[in-house]
Amino acid sequence: MILRDAYQNREYIHTSAIVAQRYRALGWKFKGEKIWYNTGTRIRPYGYPSAFVPNIIHQNILIFRKE
Repeated sequence: MILRDAYQNREYIHTSAIVAQRYRALGWKFKGEKIWYNTGTRIRPYGYPSAFVPNIIHQNILIFRKE
């Protein structure tokens, strides 16, 4: 499963952790995670100059198995 984390309402949402927890509750085994770094993504100065807001330039690949 390929997911991207989000920044909404001035808060970082760790989407992959939320989805992994829900899938585990459904009986799936969480086997691992890979990070896909999008090298072509432009970096933008979000939050400048008052606060640091990280750019989300990667996607999480979650690996599950139904055993």
